[in-house]
Amino acid sequence: MNNVGPQTVEPLVQRTGPAAGLLLKNAELLDPFSDLTGRHDLLVRDGEIVEISEAGVINLDDDPAGSEGIEIVDAEGYHVFPAFFDPHVHLRTPGQEYKEDIETGTRAAAAGGYGGIIAMANTSPPVSNPADIEALRHRAGLVASVPVGFTATVTKDMKGEELTDMSELREAGAVGFTASAVASIDNDATIDGWSVNDVKGGLTQAVPDDVIS
Repeated sequence: MNNVGPQTVEPLVQRTGPAAGLLLKNAELLDPFSDLTGRHDLLVRDGEIVEISEAGVINLDDDPAGSEGIEIVDAEGYHVFPAFFDPHVHLRTPGQEYKEDIETGTRAAAAGGYGGIIAMANTSPPVSNPADIEALRHRAGLVASVPVGFTATVTKDMKGEELTDMSELREAGAVGFTASAVASIDNDATIDGWSVNDVKGGLTQAVPDDVIS
């Protein structure tokens, strides 16, 4: 059995821009991973959280790094959580951009507090070859407001007949594989030594209308 192997490129991509500088004062913080809760000040420099203190404690006038490039927000009454992550998003690119696209979808994700998303491959046409993945990643590098990863289809054009070359798709940047919207997949489907049984152990994402028997 062949092995898809590790990914050689960054799995998620977004547009480049200036790193955030932000001081949230008097915000209600909640982080279940660290048991942090209550009113705090939170300081972000160069896109990273560098300090969390009790409300009213952080004073940039006393900070050796100064206040240049730092936006100060009175966040009293607002809640701050760790960012959410959505592994099942339809960005509709290519082919259905009148519904959604990478720019609008990732802007909506950012507005909703999502720090990353994964886009499904059942587009028009489906994402079935490395050139598709490369084009999507290139576009995301220009317009995506949050990090986004792209899946590819398990079978070519989602027909359930012939498997895609998952090794090449993985090298191109695919973060996973989906059989979404495929009514069924032929168990005899093979490509480059792979069979359907080889990809049943966690490499694929199935949705309720998938049937992989």
